[in-house]
Amino acid sequence: MRTETSPAHVEDLYESWFLDYASYVILDRAVPHIKDGLKPVQRRILYALWELDDGRLNKAANVIGHTMRYHPHGDMAIEDALVKIAQKELLIDTQGNWGNIFTGDRAAASRYIEARLSALGKEILFNEDLTEWQASYDGRNREPLHLPVKFPLLLALGVEGIAVGLQTKILPHNFAELCDVAIQHLQGKPFTLLPDFPSGGLADFSGYQEGRRGGRVRVRSRIRIVDARTLQISDLPYGTTTVSLIESILTAHEKGKIKVKRVEDNTGHEVDIRVHLPTGVSAEQTMEALYAFTDCEVSISVNCCVIQDEKPAFLGTRDLLVDAVERTRDLLKRELELNRETLLHKIHKATLEQIFIEQKIYRKLEGASSWEEALPILQKAFKPHLKAIVTPVTDDDLEALLEIRFKRLTKFDSDQANKVLDKLQAELKETEGHLKQLTAYTINWYKSLKQRFGKSSKRRTEIATFGEVSAREVVLANQKLYVNRQEGFLGTGLKKDEFLTDCSDLDEVLAIRRNGQAMLVKVSEKTFVGEDLFFVSVVPPISGTNVLHVVYREQEDGPVLAKAVRLSGWSRDKSYELAKGIQSVLFAQIWPEGTDAYVEVSLAREKQPLLYNMGKLASETRNSRGRIVTLRPVASVARAQSPKLTLQLTYDAKTQRLGENVGGKAVGTFAADTRLLAVTQDGHLRVFTASFVQKLPGPLHSCMPLAQDAILSVVSRRRQEELVLIRRLKTDDWGDGSEFQLSELRDHKIVGLSFAEDPFLRLTFQAEQGPPEIIALSDWTSCKAPHQAPTRVARPGLATAMLLT
Repeated sequence: MRTETSPAHVEDLYESWFLDYASYVILDRAVPHIKDGLKPVQRRILYALWELDDGRLNKAANVIGHTMRYHPHGDMAIEDALVKIAQKELLIDTQGNWGNIFTGDRAAASRYIEARLSALGKEILFNEDLTEWQASYDGRNREPLHLPVKFPLLLALGVEGIAVGLQTKILPHNFAELCDVAIQHLQGKPFTLLPDFPSGGLADFSGYQEGRRGGRVRVRSRIRIVDARTLQISDLPYGTTTVSLIESILTAHEKGKIKVKRVEDNTGHEVDIRVHLPTGVSAEQTMEALYAFTDCEVSISVNCCVIQDEKPAFLGTRDLLVDAVERTRDLLKRELELNRETLLHKIHKATLEQIFIEQKIYRKLEGASSWEEALPILQKAFKPHLKAIVTPVTDDDLEALLEIRFKRLTKFDSDQANKVLDKLQAELKETEGHLKQLTAYTINWYKSLKQRFGKSSKRRTEIATFGEVSAREVVLANQKLYVNRQEGFLGTGLKKDEFLTDCSDLDEVLAIRRNGQAMLVKVSEKTFVGEDLFFVSVVPPISGTNVLHVVYREQEDGPVLAKAVRLSGWSRDKSYELAKGIQSVLFAQIWPEGTDAYVEVSLAREKQPLLYNMGKLASETRNSRGRIVTLRPVASVARAQSPKLTLQLTYDAKTQRLGENVGGKAVGTFAADTRLLAVTQDGHLRVFTASFVQKLPGPLHSCMPLAQDAILSVVSRRRQEELVLIRRLKTDDWGDGSEFQLSELRDHKIVGLSFAEDPFLRLTFQAEQGPPEIIALSDWTSCKAPHQAPTRVARPGLATAMLLT
């Protein structure tokens, strides 16, 4: 009968059972143990091969059946684990078709293929005297709790497993390199340990993080350009096969990401995939596209999880190596200690036997009628020889002497017995020497292991560093983009509207309205971006260096400004204001940062357009105000086609004209877009672009390039007066057409002009007045507007004033 407490009871049972199940999967199925680097099924397979080993090959089906004596694994699970171990070509010698890691072909049926332990497997896996044992699932057999593995086997094999709530993925490493780094660790030297994949390829380990959680490895196929229309893939990324790789290439072709004519798979013992390209397709671009859109490049996430102290532990490959090497040293020590005990027992037995026969102690047993009578006689007879005996003499030793046959007594050879004892003593001395120098012995053991089994272990994976392939840079333009500027729509589905350009599904489009509102959107069938569109453009793929250059007007009669804005960091489908207070956008274009990009600014009252280099603009934030291009009325702005880059300016004193081809005295050679400052002798300042001829209001004093965001220092003096006038003017907002009149200069003479950051004024006096005086202008005056009065510096007996830069 069901009660009210039944549901709670069932929930408790479910919680308990699920926890038991999760613990079982983690500890006994999916995750390897740190002590031997094996999952339980792998350990049972190797132990089954050890028990079956007689030097001959065994049918895989027999190995599978023998393994099931220790645990009721399914035969398919055991077969799959056996094949994976065998394909590592490390612990198992095979015969027959064991599958192909390149093509993904499965092994033949277990009744057709054969296996046995390799010499390396016997060397590093087993020692029954050092093995911990447990009963099998039915109690009829015993199986190893852990194998006494004397090698970083987990790193050599690699492992992948999914348990309840966690997973492990440890990548395989090169056998010879593992021996090398084990030696380096024992020698106290720093070491670097990186995976090596049996399928070869190129690998970037910059994000590997020693195999810890969160680390990843990027692996690429090795692709070679055979000719202009053929690519050869000769390696595979780890975890892929030729079948999956070819399928990914064909899928990318069907989606229009790449164009291929056909793909041939010529893989045998080595990978050989030929990708044939149609006419007109770039082999270099296709190679990059293969990395971007196919399994020719994969990213592998790693997670080094093992069982340690009967619970999961997340470690790094360095931790695993150090633990394995230290465990190897401990196992070698225990083997040496066992060998020493064996040698001591043999020496003890041989010494007793030699004394028993050579000293004819057996003759003293005459008359003894039983074992009980003989033992005291032997104990008494051996007392004079106890110094020559290594360990105490026991009754068992004496009983063994009494069992020696008469034939052996009569044919005993003392010389041969001495040779055997000397050999045993030499072996004991050598063993004790190894125990005293255990680290050196372990190093030599690893060197011997590498020499015997590592000759063919050459690194297959090339360590490389390669950047991310931008999919937008290599994708084919397989779509057409249309725009409806008036209504504010754009997309690939507006086929009745204005065609803009070819594009791809991965492209981004920048749309700018006339009022300066901008939006970045992804290519789609139809997207609303705002009415009255002024500028629409596909953003070039290299977004990190793309800069939007825009020319705009603040008010109806206000100045025209220009600015450069980076496109990186923009969110899609979000409206941005390119600058505050934009009345109308006059020009917009996307150029890479630092590009010399000229625009022609057509002035309303001038025939010759103003040339302006947008590439000189430093990138600014969207909220910052742009740089003044001109204060004069502007009719239009367009990109300059082929601007004349340099001009030779002259000044005609008769007509007071300054510009190119006006005659008179040479002023200098300037870039056509250079912004110049002309100063007349009576203090009139005018800012203009070098490409414009200027009619000055008075005689020219000087002409120099205008330093933007700088400070202009002006020093003047009336003849014979004992004072000078100094002023410092900021040039931040000086644009083409800016003019200022410094009133004090109408009856003063200019002493000097300078854009130096911190100029000095040098004053000299009459001989009787003293030495020269040096004045820092920044200490005497702050920056002022042109209409403000200058700072006066009066000195009695002033002779000369000079501006120093």
